[in-house]
Amino acid sequence: MPIQANNFVFQGANDIPQLPQLNNRQAMRRFQASTQTIVNNGIYVPQQGYVIVSRTDRAIAANRRYLYTNSVNPCVAVYVLVKYNGDNDLVALAHFDSDAIEVQNCLVGRVFPALVEKMHIMLKRRFAAVGNTYVQTLFGINPNNTSRQIRDSIRNTCQQNNYVISPNPVFNGPNNGLRAFQSTAMACDLRNGTHRIMSENAINIQDDVEEQRNQAYAQQGILIAGRLTTSLA
Repeated sequence: MPIQANNFVFQGANDIPQLPQLNNRQAMRRFQASTQTIVNNGIYVPQQGYVIVSRTDRAIAANRRYLYTNSVNPCVAVYVLVKYNGDNDLVALAHFDSDAIEVQNCLVGRVFPALVEKMHIMLKRRFAAVGNTYVQTLFGINPNNTSRQIRDSIRNTCQQNNYVISPNPVFNGPNNGLRAFQSTAMACDLRNGTHRIMSENAINIQDDVEEQRNQAYAQQGILIAGRLTTSLA
């Protein structure tokens, strides 16, 4: 089933997934189990890294149904969906680390457009008909001014290039704050584009192991992974 754009891009504040009610051990176990399902069947994106799922059909066939990241606080997770050849999907997740030199030096406005352009070039090399580009920014539980700077830079790029993004009121919380997930870990379901909240404490992974796993997926033509550096630009 193709990703639904109205699942992928939030249209209202109520679309942002919130932490489930964890008022007893059973609820906590269910939440942790759902997180473990995503980890077991997902593709991981590290801090200041990106993954482009070049073939969502191959990813799903290989039981990689989710694209997820963690430790988003006060970092920003950015999902990108490019439609091509009608209703086919090219999906990416970028994790902008608030401590990375590219972020500290205000270079997100160079790095993010280069990532999207990389996706468009991939499709043009396939002689695909490139359709709309959709962008969804996600914030962890405690976004700060750096989070806002990252979001604003990405939003400016989207507005300049007519990429589809959430309406302005979606992330405008009380006292000019950003509406955020109530966790620091999040995923996107590659089957339909819905965003999922995860339990940070239930994620037990090793970056080097996940990197090796992603390299294997890359060899299968499922994804392309890299770092969010100015070399992308």
